[in-house]
Amino acid sequence: MNILHIVPTANWAGTEKIAFSFANYQSALHKVAIVVKTGNGFDKKFYKKKAHENLEIIEVPSSVKNQADINRHVEKSLSFSPDIIHAHLGGGCKIASYLKRNNNICIGHLHIRFFAIHFQHMDAVIAVSPWQLRDIPEWYSGEKCLAWN
Repeated sequence: MNILHIVPTANWAGTEKIAFSFANYQSALHKVAIVVKTGNGFDKKFYKKKAHENLEIIEVPSSVKNQADINRHVEKSLSFSPDIIHAHLGGGCKIASYLKRNNNICIGHLHIRFFAIHFQHMDAVIAVSPWQLRDIPEWYSGEKCLAWN
């Protein structure tokens, strides 16, 4: 299976640690890449130290600000066609929506709440708290699940 995780932040906090945890675990069994933003002292070398040897790091330089440019950069940098795209935060969902094809599954990971502008095009969402599941609008037709942090 080909899995792409997207966490487009230049940071190392809960979101990034969770995304790397998933990606590292899966990379022992599957072809896995993770999209990260570099800057603020977080460069590819920093992320490589955190990554399993099989995990591919796709960096988006902080200097790339335009969403269309970010989308194209990630698409061009991918070495495989993802079967599953696991997006974190709004920026990750924007990239996932751009990369969405008929044959892949896009999953959005809620960190705060369901924001329609970000999650409406996801095939599924993962909540980290029961209240988030209750907060998802009835019109959303994708799969919903709870996975505690």
